[in-house]
Amino acid sequence: MIKRVVATIQIMKMKMTYPSKPYPAYKPSGVEWLGEVPTHWEVRRLKQAVTLMMGQSPPGSECSDKPIGLPFLQGCAEFGERHPSPVQFCWVPQKVSPMGAILLSVRAPVGRLNIADQEYGIGRGLCALLPHKCVLQTAFARYHLEVLEHGLRLASTGSTYDAVSVGDVGNQPLLVPPLAEQAAIVRYLDHTDGRIRRYLRSRERLIELLKEYRQAVVHEVVTRGLDPDVPLKPTGVEWLGEVPAHWEVRRLKQVCSRSSLYGANIAATYYQETGVRFLRTTDITDEGELREGGVFLPQELVGNYVLEDGDILISRSGTVGRSFLYQSHLHELCAYAGYLVRFVPSISVLPKYIFLFTKTQAFEGFVRTMSISSTIENVNADKYANAHLPIPPLAEQAAIAAYLDKQTAAIDAAMARARREIDLLSEYRTRLIADVVTGQVDVREVAD
Repeated sequence: MIKRVVATIQIMKMKMTYPSKPYPAYKPSGVEWLGEVPTHWEVRRLKQAVTLMMGQSPPGSECSDKPIGLPFLQGCAEFGERHPSPVQFCWVPQKVSPMGAILLSVRAPVGRLNIADQEYGIGRGLCALLPHKCVLQTAFARYHLEVLEHGLRLASTGSTYDAVSVGDVGNQPLLVPPLAEQAAIVRYLDHTDGRIRRYLRSRERLIELLKEYRQAVVHEVVTRGLDPDVPLKPTGVEWLGEVPAHWEVRRLKQVCSRSSLYGANIAATYYQETGVRFLRTTDITDEGELREGGVFLPQELVGNYVLEDGDILISRSGTVGRSFLYQSHLHELCAYAGYLVRFVPSISVLPKYIFLFTKTQAFEGFVRTMSISSTIENVNADKYANAHLPIPPLAEQAAIAAYLDKQTAAIDAAMARARREIDLLSEYRTRLIADVVTGQVDVREVAD
């Protein structure tokens, strides 16, 4: 695995060398997954080197979004790359994490970490760890806790969600090098991790720029056609603008029928590993592809909610406007969930063309205009049905779809390469930290 990820780093021209020098001598750690560790390192339990504070949730009446009292964190939802960005405050917090403490998520997802950059009230989803300075550096402890994340997840229990107790956290094994050596390890990892994170951010930004470019390409062709000199006419629809003069402008309900208006509402207790795939909003990417995995249902439960070739799904709640075109030659048998609306195109339009329209800036503008913000956004089926869209002749629709298939393929391939680089570099980072903080490689000379 290391050779593979190092090869990826070289391809990326990052000039980063994976450390390979071991320590002079090792001893058994007594912990199966740790194996042998440097002879001069101590093996302890986490509770012997840190003070643990489990969070406690105050009454809801004592918290609000008004900046009164201490910033409050119920769980890891407001965690950032390094420090939280709180959105709630509590004037009488039950448990207060001091500045500098390590904040650890103890409820799903278990194991996420942040550093408290100020005092925080913390709820049941978090615990705070205060390293004993005579034994353990905070920065070293944070890197070590990343390695312990797997063990914490194995220890997690719960019927509706995973969680770990303060005992589970405290009993995790901890390797303790001398303080000067901890400082050297942190110096090396901070330098390397900073470079890795900068590169990851650049790849993430590239993906966002490619998404914007893809949408702009689709928007231009779907709303203006392939002839740059074609005469245009105003549509009278603010978010749509002008379209070719020979095109029609119709509402979605005029070119589609709706079958089983909303999808099925089926409890998660019925999910299984085989059967009919049950599509939810979270199973669809922004580009309209299906994510890997998913959940399945017995055939007898899906009834009239099974998709047919050419059906289009649009999400109506949560991430509104996300769309998917079902194509029977590409996709397995699928049904769809209640937060998705199903549209069945008539013979006057190509399903692919309508799907492409849902990926334009014009459709995004429509969704933004129609969405109602409360706790989550919502665009119901009737609003979608009244959306205006430009309709070229069928032959032109087919030409537009074929042209965009070629144009977007190159963009999609570039995004896939960037995502693959992110995955491999993240894998490299995880392996590097694990090998360094467990003493599998010696970075003292490199750190110097």
